[in-house]
Amino acid sequence: MAPPTDPQDLLSDPTVDPSAVRRLLGEAVAGRELARLVLRSPWLARAPRGHGEPVILVPGLGASDVSNAALRGYLRGLGYDAHGWGQGRNRGDVRGKVPEVEALARRLSTAHDAPVHLVGWSLGGVISRGVARRCPNIVAQVITYGSPVLDRGLGLVPVPITAIHSRGDGVVPWRSCIDDFSPQVDNIEVQSAHLGMGIDPDVWRIVTRRLAQATRHPAGV
Repeated sequence: MAPPTDPQDLLSDPTVDPSAVRRLLGEAVAGRELARLVLRSPWLARAPRGHGEPVILVPGLGASDVSNAALRGYLRGLGYDAHGWGQGRNRGDVRGKVPEVEALARRLSTAHDAPVHLVGWSLGGVISRGVARRCPNIVAQVITYGSPVLDRGLGLVPVPITAIHSRGDGVVPWRSCIDDFSPQVDNIEVQSAHLGMGIDPDVWRIVTRRLAQATRHPAGV
């Protein structure tokens, strides 16, 4: 007999892990976040305004700056100097890309005479944490969403961290996205699928609130 082709049929297949299938089904409805984004656009338009603060958005594994173009445009519209990482597709070379993002952060920090905010999606969050660990003096904060915490043995990240996770994440296990050891971390839960986080209005609102808070209360003040 041919294998089931309808994803729902997989739930009744005794050879398949039901929990894995449910996670994949959750990712299949990631497009609903776009509808939520449109519906909540008036709410998002009332977010706190920026004043040219530099922000770098780092994409996840297999993705490029296109993946976070919507959030980047939104932040620019609010007054932030938001940038992509400018490294093409993220092919998973964390060790090689951390210095590249650090170099961009240093250029922006020098140009603005201000620390840089790092926002990383999935593996982009791992890279962002690596940059903050190497040069905390030029990083205002790190915001991650759907990002596994893979650096527990590498030492503390000495800047404020906001780690966003979702129990509906069908790509990265949500428990691995919780940072339970950094000294300045807030773990926040949303309801998005992994592939929908980049356009989840709740993620966007968290990002803008954290950017505004860091602007009002910069590190060391």
